[in-house]
This record gives sequence, C-alpha cells and structure tokens, in this order.
Amino acid sequence: MSLFTSCNEIIGSEWSRVVDFQYTGNGDSIYTILYGKVFEINKIDNIGDTIPVSGAAIKAEQNGTVVKTDLKGSFSIEPGKGTFTLTIAKPGYQTLQMTNYISDPDRVSNTAIVLVKGSGINRFEIPAPAAR
Repeated sequence: MSLFTSCNEIIGSEWSRVVDFQYTGNGDSIYTILYGKVFEINKIDNIGDTIPVSGAAIKAEQNGTVVKTDLKGSFSIEPGKGTFTLTIAKPGYQTLQMTNYISDPDRVSNTAIVLVKGSGINRFEIPAPAAR
C-alpha cells in the first residue's frame, strides 16, 4: 500500500495541518531548500506537549523527490525550481498536502507541521511569497 493514496474524508475531530510556514531570507546557494519539523500533539496530559514524528515521508509530487523525517521529526528537502505540492504521510496518521510551494534558487523556507493520528487527507495552500 502506498503512503500517498487519496482519501476524501477526514476521520476524527482534528486535522493534520501546517502550524507555521515562512519564506525566509535568501540563502547563499543556487539551491532551494525547505526545512521543517513534523510532530504530533500529546493530549493525554492536557498540556499539549509536542512529540516528534520520525519516519514521515515528504514527497514533492511534481518530480518524485522524497525525504523522511529523522528521530527529532526534522527534515530538509531540495525539490528544485518550480511550484510543488508536498505530500506528508506516515502510516497511522492523516496525510497532509501542502499545495502551491514556490521553490526558487537561493531561497530558504521553514515550516512546522502537525500530523494527527487517523486516516484521511487534508490540504493546505501555501500563500505566495512576498516579492523580493
């Protein structure tokens, strides 16, 4: 079974979501890079502690580039130049699709993502970056 299958319905009361996304300053490189962290929120203690999600796959749909989160839930992906849909998936969690990610050379971006246990897919459209 593929991690990147489609589903029309979200199960449960919460959705996987982007909690922060920033097109940040220019790097010093010909490459474009997106740094991120994927986590879940532990609601058992009602404090809302964050727990890293390791082994989540981040896929740039337009060219098939795939990376996985490390033990701390961190990742970096260099999808190349273009506009991308990024799919974040891990078995047992709702899938998240981030659409309209504009990747230009010499740009660094950061994101924080919450995955929620369950099934289904949620989409988040990334706002266009400010003009340079």
